[in-house]
Amino acid sequence: MDERQRVVVTGATGLIGRALLERLADREVDVVALSRDPARARQTLGDEIEHGTWDFDRPEVGDWREHIAAADAVVHLAGTPLFSQRWTRAFKRQMEHSRTHGTRQLAEAVLEAERGPRVFVSASAVGIYGTDPDRVVDEGAAPGDDLLARICVRWEAETERLRPSGVRVVLLRVGIVLSTESGALAEMLPLFRAGLGGVLGRPDPWVNWIHLRDTAALFEWALVDEQVRGVFNAVAPDPVTNEVFTRTLARVLRRPAWMRYPIALIRAVIGEAGEYASGGARVSAGRVLGAGFEFEFAELEEALRDELGR
Repeated sequence: MDERQRVVVTGATGLIGRALLERLADREVDVVALSRDPARARQTLGDEIEHGTWDFDRPEVGDWREHIAAADAVVHLAGTPLFSQRWTRAFKRQMEHSRTHGTRQLAEAVLEAERGPRVFVSASAVGIYGTDPDRVVDEGAAPGDDLLARICVRWEAETERLRPSGVRVVLLRVGIVLSTESGALAEMLPLFRAGLGGVLGRPDPWVNWIHLRDTAALFEWALVDEQVRGVFNAVAPDPVTNEVFTRTLARVLRRPAWMRYPIALIRAVIGEAGEYASGGARVSAGRVLGAGFEFEFAELEEALRDELGR
């Protein structure tokens, strides 16, 4: 991307999207943020970038196809937040629909464009590997057979239609993003600061974490490095068990972590999503390291201290 490029970003107002836009501000690129409510997105992201309308539930509305057709690259981050509410039957359908139908619409628009983007970078999730802590997995591992794994499989499959066209497709399977703004860490902090920290569910599943800055850097890397294609695990090279994560966070915060929160209790509070509170398989960062990416934060305690200002 030596010449000035035009990059369309979906989900730009989200945690990863905002961090990515900060990095792209230092590059010679023109960014277009696609969202359901461009006026609201403009309030969050400012007027330095262009804004367009895309609502995957109403694809006939908005100027999103024109923006896709004029773009050199697409970064697709949009999707209904998985842990924003209890998993009713309707919400579980929405979890999948937002990912599969949204990705399908974007991919079809790329293929329909006369020139169109030559790069398509999409988020996925390490949830594709399932919740078995005895599994050690890389990008070639078979998917799990739980709800989130099945959603991820269908989500990623929607990009397959792009491969015969010659579009460079990159799928980043994102782990637990460390941020005090939102996500797992933000949800845990009030408990720990109140002296009620402890292991959520089983102690042995793996927490495949990654610092927010490294997450944004990986999406930037996938966007600009023309040698990068295919599936990569977007996780730090130092995964830890749920128990080690808990103890490390408590040490950084200088707070106790003596509580044990069984899965049954977590399910009673947040529903079916509680099954995923402990973590899952151990996910390897070997492929992304082998491709030359350098992590700013490779060790958990260092990453937590940076994010928590400790």
